Amino acid sequence: DRILVFRGIRILTEYVSSRSAVSRGKTEPKRSKHIYFHVAPMVSSGWKEGDPIHVWVACERMELPTCSWGNSVFFWGENLKNHSLYPYYNMAVQDAGKIYKFSLSQQPTIFRPIQDPEKKLVRAGMYGVSGLFFLNYSWFVCIFLGKFFGKGK
Repeated sequence: DRILVFRGIRILTEYVSSRSAVSRGKTEPKRSKHIYFHVAPMVSSGWKEGDPIHVWVACERMELPTCSWGNSVFFWGENLKNHSLYPYYNMAVQDAGKIYKFSLSQQPTIFRPIQDPEKKLVRAGMYGVSGLFFLNYSWFVCIFLGKFFGKGK
């Protein structure tokens, strides 16, 4: 449930909501930068006014002006539920609920678009494969050392 493909959807750009925060660098704490968390509802193509909204999409860009959402009916997205920025995007969703009178859950599903899903999946796979190689190598070294040092007994 981390990376999903959506088909037959549309992004309701007329209901965009944004939140901002100030980011301070660790090396230069006096220097600050405003970052923005833009969200918009993502609904099925058959959605009608008044239907519930369960899924939101977060803009990839974190600066102004607002996001270019595109009008694709095909969408790859990464679930932000366990992401460190989820609380900020959630505040933007809750603001949209108040502004546009939407009924929302406290923990809405929020996705961030993935421009190159193949690259992301390959990178995740490479991390997994390298982890497996490391575990296998560690196991081999432990067995070798055990046999080498265990010979004298």
